Amino acid sequence: MDLKRDQKLRPSKFKNFIKKTIFMLIFFCIFGIGVWALYTYVPTIHETMDRIIGFASPLVEKHGWLPVLGGAALLFGGIWAFIDDYSEKEERKKRMKEFL
Repeated sequence: MDLKRDQKLRPSKFKNFIKKTIFMLIFFCIFGIGVWALYTYVPTIHETMDRIIGFASPLVEKHGWLPVLGGAALLFGGIWAFIDDYSEKEERKKRMKEFL
């Protein structure tokens, strides 16, 4: 068991966080394009979404759509990274118990 080699092969928590955040940003961009297309071309969805996102209008008016969506993507990416890190810790604990 070579500890230095194992540490180099294992990705750091920061790298995992960055990867997951980038994935979430890409996902939100693709999802956003689909939602934009529905919002633009389907009148019923347009009306419904106007009612649903009415509570976000003060933020959007102050900062614009891109910062609001980017902030949401970063928030959800961080939450996802935190939850995934916790689940990895739990899996390691289970493996250690099985190993012993």
